[in-house]
Amino acid sequence: MTILTIFLAIMLNSAFAQEEVSIARSGKEIYQSSCADCHGDVASKAPLIFGQEPKYILRALSEFKSNTRPDVTAGVMNAVANTLSLDEMKNVASYLAGQDPCDVKVTIDTNRPDWRAEFFAGKAMAKEKNCMHCHGSFHHGAPRLFGQKKGFVKNALSAFKDGRRPSKLMNRIAGKLTEEEINKISVYMSSMILMRECGKHDEH
Repeated sequence: MTILTIFLAIMLNSAFAQEEVSIARSGKEIYQSSCADCHGDVASKAPLIFGQEPKYILRALSEFKSNTRPDVTAGVMNAVANTLSLDEMKNVASYLAGQDPCDVKVTIDTNRPDWRAEFFAGKAMAKEKNCMHCHGSFHHGAPRLFGQKKGFVKNALSAFKDGRRPSKLMNRIAGKLTEEEINKISVYMSSMILMRECGKHDEH
């Protein structure tokens, strides 16, 4: 074998190795290996992300990767996002958008004495604040909140209220809410999972 042949063989092997490394993992693979343990567990503090807008997921991952989203989940999410290429972030965003939120079991206790009053009060406040103009649309890059965990919505609004999570619009809106109003909006947003034809959540 000549030196030229050996050189060409090394170059070809190197090229194939680089191509293999650059192949982006599928969205499903990324979700199952890096996301499901938290985001697929209704008992965790992480938000439910099935059915979310791809633009929102991609932006969130990009902000975590660049360390420009300083909220309470940043430590974990920075580490996860740093393992993803841009193509992989797009893949997982596309995968999540196509998943059914009903696949994550959610329990809404409609028999709780205060539930009905809190639900309708939260509905009225959400309408007054025009929340669904952004959060109910696939055109504004905002997370979809119907059926989201009550605890996550409540924590997010509280973080916007006290500035731990910076956002000009959300800081202004949440800054005017009382803790009681935040709780009622959270109850309403979470309970809207009942409007889906899931058949898999528990209703007590």
